[in-house]
Amino acid sequence: MHDPLVVTFTIRRPWPMRRHNPARSWWWPPLITVWHREPDGHDAGTICPWQTHWRHPHHWHLQIHPAQKLKRWLWSRCAWCGGRFRWGAAPCSLEWDGPGPRWFRGEPMVLHGGCDTERLKAGSRPVKERP
Repeated sequence: MHDPLVVTFTIRRPWPMRRHNPARSWWWPPLITVWHREPDGHDAGTICPWQTHWRHPHHWHLQIHPAQKLKRWLWSRCAWCGGRFRWGAAPCSLEWDGPGPRWFRGEPMVLHGGCDTERLKAGSRPVKERP
């Protein structure tokens, strides 16, 4: 199975962020990522040639990273403990291709990294049967 999405281009943040790695101490994280979505779910590059993705803005899907972080921080809760996620946290998911955080609604079946470890130690019980 292939993905109908391919990155067309990325708009980076104009101010740098400090890394923990001293060898490469500064980087500019993405602010907006523009994805090209093939029509009708075809594989990337089958309908629109690879070189012309930027010419089809009606196929674009915008990923606005600060809005994505805000939605996760406001609405998503851990399915195991019910706790919130830290700002910018990347949760573990129990779904392969689940929906991202929607406005006024969190992501289903996401967990903190530690809660996922606890769930596995408890014998991988379903999340609904948590203690």
